[in-house]
Amino acid sequence: MPGKILLLLLLYFSAFSSCKKTSLEIPEIEKIDSVSEAFFIQAKYGVSLTNTSFIAKSKIEYQGNRVFKRSGSYLPIAWGGYFGDYTDKIYDTVSYDGNKIFIRSVNLLNSRVVPGVDAYFLYVISGGKVKQRIRIHNINGIIKRLDTIDYIYNHRNQLYKVLSYNSGPNFRNYREYYFFYNINNNLTRIEGKRISYRNNAIAFQSRTVEEFEGYDNAANPLKSLWMWDDLFYRSLSSNNFSTYTYCLYDSNNIPQEYHKTVLTLHYDANGKILL
Repeated sequence: MPGKILLLLLLYFSAFSSCKKTSLEIPEIEKIDSVSEAFFIQAKYGVSLTNTSFIAKSKIEYQGNRVFKRSGSYLPIAWGGYFGDYTDKIYDTVSYDGNKIFIRSVNLLNSRVVPGVDAYFLYVISGGKVKQRIRIHNINGIIKRLDTIDYIYNHRNQLYKVLSYNSGPNFRNYREYYFFYNINNNLTRIEGKRISYRNNAIAFQSRTVEEFEGYDNAANPLKSLWMWDDLFYRSLSSNNFSTYTYCLYDSNNIPQEYHKTVLTLHYDANGKILL
């Protein structure tokens, strides 16, 4: 489903020619204690998660200069949807191994734990940027790749293309997204298309247009939180957008969904955005 120079402007990659394992050099970053849900954008579901009647926050924790944990999340669809069903009983852990970053989710509301099952997201970093994300299930040592996302950059080191794909015995899903920026290095538009195949025949086609407007002049403090889908878009820009629009079109170019979120941005006495 569906992340920005990419968020990893704050993660520098250091390669060694020796036999030592490649490692990530993490510079000083602006540490964020928490982020209000008003800033979340969950584009892969075609909606903004903003619910102005209930403002929750995700807590961010660090070990040194590395993000270590994010607490607070929306419940999965099976638990009741994405609007208002927010809980601090779900958290993500972030671990690092060479040029790889692992994100694992823990749900304290789910008492049913299956032994031998490890589900996680694996990010592969190269040249200071995220190159690939793989969603993996490890069941008793048997690795299953559920879906893969590739990130491609332009000559200005901006994320300009994302490819997402997964497949099974009788299906294939393919998504492609193109990213556009203004002269201030702020994301302005994403154009996407999706094709689903069943038994090698096209079963579904659609396209999406997402637009980002109302940028301020304040520095963006969310660039280091790129590894979460609902903050990925925000991590791509130099500044902070206040308006997000999502449009979904079917194969006949007829609009099927439209969502628009307008956020009032607030600042402290020093001009820093309040999250």
